Amino acid sequence: STWSHGGTLELPDGRNYLATTNFWQSGLDLSDEAGNVLIENKVHGLLRLSVEARIHHAADRVPELPWMAMLGCYLIVMMRSESSSTAGVAAIG
Repeated sequence: STWSHGGTLELPDGRNYLATTNFWQSGLDLSDEAGNVLIENKVHGLLRLSVEARIHHAADRVPELPWMAMLGCYLIVMMRSESSSTAGVAAIG
């Protein structure tokens, strides 16, 4: 259910961050344990994928912010790649 509902990013020091997606997988949000949204990633485009990342003020205190922002974009690309390959298999079968 990682791609369809989200998952947890657990850091070695015990901090956890929640990654959530919506039903259409048109975005991915990273939130802290208190539920504060740190990074919102919204997907744009059908044939040419682009991602808009909004960084909220709550993320100012997160030292891992740069790589977490890149991780959000990477996860969206992986979600799209997986859904494309699944659609291709369904079309063949």
